[in-house]
Amino acid sequence: MNYHSLTGQQRRILELLAAGKTNKEIAAILHISENTVEYHLVKRIYPLLQVRNRSAAASVYFKLATKALRKSVVDTHQRASTIDPSAANVERRRKEMPSMNFTLKSVESEDELKQVYAFATAVLGLPTAKHTLAYYDEQLDIAPQLMVYALRQSLIVGCGLASIEADHVLVGPVAVAESARRMGLGTALLAEIERQASALGQHTLILGALEEAENFYLHCGYQPHLFVQYPEPAYVSQLKALNQHYAVAWEAQEDGWSKLMLRTPKIDKALQASYERQFPNCATQTVFIKTI
Repeated sequence: MNYHSLTGQQRRILELLAAGKTNKEIAAILHISENTVEYHLVKRIYPLLQVRNRSAAASVYFKLATKALRKSVVDTHQRASTIDPSAANVERRRKEMPSMNFTLKSVESEDELKQVYAFATAVLGLPTAKHTLAYYDEQLDIAPQLMVYALRQSLIVGCGLASIEADHVLVGPVAVAESARRMGLGTALLAEIERQASALGQHTLILGALEEAENFYLHCGYQPHLFVQYPEPAYVSQLKALNQHYAVAWEAQEDGWSKLMLRTPKIDKALQASYERQFPNCATQTVFIKTI
């Protein structure tokens, strides 16, 4: 069973379900009946994913989508070991952009956003449940300067989409065209997002990285945290009991999920695997945080 075993309609329903939408909301967005949504879930999707409820379906979909995205993640991240993480180097790379024949811009209109989002989707393979076009469309009225992209000869060759969430900036997809890789563009896009965030008075940036991108973000000065979600309420204490070494950065019980964030000084794959073994339906991810 993999992401591509699902039909397009099934993926769209699961994406909206994972985003917290009700059957009625899903039906309205997809222009189908609520009964059709229910039929797809109960008769098709649940049996295919071998689950019995919405929370479990969302958890399995998250894992399938993440694995699919890992296969198409931008190659820029694979060169992270050669990147100088110093703030001076990040600023230098940003200033060097004109000499690389790139121009950095912020999204200013809905049409621009659609073009940039289409580019990100084409490079990364698929959007995630959180980072939809509708989500970023709302950001046009909040902080459009956090949605940046790079032009070369009037063509989009890179982008980084970020948004304001409560007391921090959430960094979403960072994508670079194959023809523009190995030039520091990914680092420059992140540096521009950080510069714009600082100008807005935002000093904390958070992102959820794929495994292939983890070294890239480490070398850009982001600190790893282990984020664990379990699709049942009142499980935070059980999740905390498995952790023997790290401070708890954040915990919550919301929307039927138990959530735990651990402040790890390094990426801890062993602990992540332990959570996945102990809680088979949990979703785990290394989350990176940077204070500027």
